[in-house]
Amino acid sequence: MQQPGRNWTRRRFLKAFAGLARQTVVVYTSDNRPPPNAKGSALPLRRYKNTTYEGGMRVPCVMWGPTRIPAQRVCSELATMMDLYATFAALAGATVRADRVIDGRDIRPLMSGGEGAKSRCEAFYYHDGRGHLAAMRAGRRKLHLKRDAELYDLTNDTGEAHNVAEANPDVVRRLRRLAREFDDTLNEQARPAGQL
Repeated sequence: MQQPGRNWTRRRFLKAFAGLARQTVVVYTSDNRPPPNAKGSALPLRRYKNTTYEGGMRVPCVMWGPTRIPAQRVCSELATMMDLYATFAALAGATVRADRVIDGRDIRPLMSGGEGAKSRCEAFYYHDGRGHLAAMRAGRRKLHLKRDAELYDLTNDTGEAHNVAEANPDVVRRLRRLAREFDDTLNEQARPAGQL
């Protein structure tokens, strides 16, 4: 019996790969920005890794999925690495356990480039290296929760160079209230270390 030729094997492999590729999503992202002692820069973003400024938090993300993600679309909505668990579970047709709080959200609407798709979180919260709530972002505004508040409009100031807290006391009060409510909820729902 004659063995299949090399071209036949290659065609079969490519056909199988093409079918697999249609069901595949690839996510390419990175770790936080450069550490303070490294020769690197997060410019034009402020600061570096281990801070809650944009230079320590914002990272690039590129996604590919030929049947799920339109090519050459840009999404400026906020998402986190925690969202990938819920999203991949949904893509696989699995259900996320309902007997515990899952921090991530399904971001398929953001991935699919739907018009008007928005982040499913009203606000995002950032903790410092000691686990303390240190900053939060709601839409275009980011508040650093220091004694003397720092408020930045990230739409117009991604480098967090112009503190607008003094000019927006109502915004600072509202965001501080949201931060307190989040921190209380987080403490209520905390699980012992090592438990999922």
